[in-house]
Amino acid sequence: MRVELLPELPELPGRTVCMRRYSIVGDWTAFLAIWRRIVLVRERYGFRCLFAVADEPKDQFTWAFDFPGGWDEFTEVQRPYYADPERVALRGVFDYMADYILDPARRLTVGGPGVSG
Repeated sequence: MRVELLPELPELPGRTVCMRRYSIVGDWTAFLAIWRRIVLVRERYGFRCLFAVADEPKDQFTWAFDFPGGWDEFTEVQRPYYADPERVALRGVFDYMADYILDPARRLTVGGPGVSG
């Protein structure tokens, strides 16, 4: 399993975290090359990648990003991103996705009060 840890990002008010899980088919190297380019395009539209985990033996890929606004605004917030010509050119990412799950998520503090090790 490969985990991509990103620099610690501060939690910002007014942002929603979205977690995505994909069942991957085909070549992982090709999928990850496209996904990394997608992250760069998303960032230009205010979506911050929080983490990514590639579980290649189980063909599962999980990642999370946050965005400005609430879950009810998600579809509208994504419209300009999906209309970007660079993102349109990356539609081949769907060739590597057999299935996916998209969920709102909440960041948890690890090791906070009441947590024992």
